Amino acid sequence: MFSKRLRNEISLETEELLKFVSACLGVSPIYRWADPLACHAFNVMKPDGVLPWHFDSCEFTLSLMIQKPEKGGI
Repeated sequence: MFSKRLRNEISLETEELLKFVSACLGVSPIYRWADPLACHAFNVMKPDGVLPWHFDSCEFTLSLMIQKPEKGGI
């Protein structure tokens, strides 16, 4: 699981993120899933891992990569 620190710093449920994605895609309104179990799908990948091709039930998906940078960063 993600650390408590990461969960506190990166929230996928903020209005700011929803507005940002809406503006980037030119889609409004964007609705969140109300189902607390299905609203966040996490895929944890190993180096060189792949997520096979598949169908989703949503019009689009937001992918947020969280990993250490190869150089720089904090």
